[in-house]
Amino acid sequence: MIGESVDIDEDAPPEVNQLRQEFAKSVSETYLNLFNEFPLRFLSGTDWACTQENVTFDVYARVLKDTGFIFMFKQGLIEEAFNGIVPGQNYLDVHADLDMVYQVPNLVKHVG
Repeated sequence: MIGESVDIDEDAPPEVNQLRQEFAKSVSETYLNLFNEFPLRFLSGTDWACTQENVTFDVYARVLKDTGFIFMFKQGLIEEAFNGIVPGQNYLDVHADLDMVYQVPNLVKHVG
């Protein structure tokens, strides 16, 4: 289902939406390959939205959706990439002193 966005333009011709879908799939697969090739090099986060003034719930929800796209890849990520990026283990590994205070949630990678 990677790259199969539900964000289609109902007013656009079907061939335009199909091109958008193909492009989204290509971009998604590129990111997936990059995450799997370099599983320890990525950190995820959404904190920038919280630092802006006058952020509404809708704005934050949209930002969370946009920046949390890594969750879409759970089926295609190797376990090392999933565990490092999604729950944030890579971040704790960069800041080794933080693991004394914080622990990454025990997420089990489910396929399906």
